[in-house]
Amino acid sequence: MSRVLVAYASKHGATAEIAEAIADQLREAGHATDCMPTEPANVVRRAERLGARDHVVFNGRLPVEPGNFIERKMVEACPPEHRDLRDWDAIRRWATAIAAELAKQPVADRGR
Repeated sequence: MSRVLVAYASKHGATAEIAEAIADQLREAGHATDCMPTEPANVVRRAERLGARDHVVFNGRLPVEPGNFIERKMVEACPPEHRDLRDWDAIRRWATAIAAELAKQPVADRGR
């Protein structure tokens, strides 16, 4: 079992939902997993210093309740079928692949 951090940044909650789905998959595979918001500008540098081996960006969704004029116009201009492009199957496949890779690593490397 490895200790895993799923770090995310989410303005309207869509990415948080993706991160939680990934964390759930990792937990189901037996890994101790924390899921927390973070500062996006420094995430990749910090992750690399910690020995991260992979990161990914998934499609998201437009806000369900736009908070300002620009967000409202973006939602109005976007066809409904393109407002939520999260691919839950791809997200779960990626998380499952990460869990499988973690299961293969030697015990001494876990939790660095």
